[in-house]
Amino acid sequence: MAAAVAAPGFQGWASRLLGRRAARWEAMSDGALLGQAKRGDERACRELLARHGPRLWAAVEATHRDPGLAEDVVQETLLRAIDRADQLMDEHRAFPWLVRIALRVAIDHKRKVRREALLEEGWDAAGPPEDAPDQHLASAEDARRVSAAVAQLDDYPRELVSLRYFAHLSAAELGEVFGKTDVAIRKDLQRARAQLRVALAPWMEDAL
Repeated sequence: MAAAVAAPGFQGWASRLLGRRAARWEAMSDGALLGQAKRGDERACRELLARHGPRLWAAVEATHRDPGLAEDVVQETLLRAIDRADQLMDEHRAFPWLVRIALRVAIDHKRKVRREALLEEGWDAAGPPEDAPDQHLASAEDARRVSAAVAQLDDYPRELVSLRYFAHLSAAELGEVFGKTDVAIRKDLQRARAQLRVALAPWMEDAL
């Protein structure tokens, strides 16, 4: 299993929920933890959060750029996963399974917010999401432009690019998330990068 990606927002939120981790729970498999959690064991729930929470948080924040959404989604994802513990077919591939659940939960949350906003405030749901700079890019302006370009992609290429380059999922993990082979994922990434190059071409020409 890949090491957890540091997620500063997650750390502050999770610190309020996580107690001391016991060696017994750290050594337990994901499948066993899900089973224990489904039986109501709070310690198993905390271990699942500690084990997978940081990368789930990073995946949701990378695809939606909303720390507040990430908090709700990570919590709801684990609740759904525990409820559907018997649906995990391979406990060695638990993280991609959790990411699939998280992407669905995030979409459900955003649709709910969008519906409520349209009903209550007449909010323009077609507007682009708020931009957020990325610490790995050269400047805030670079981050703003790239983030805006990624946000304009269709759902699948946007999720694919965000999970690969911002949440750092491997091609193999992405294949598990989206039910595709590594080869298919790499081809899809090539197409998504080509779309980004087209979207960023005017900016690149101005920067020369």
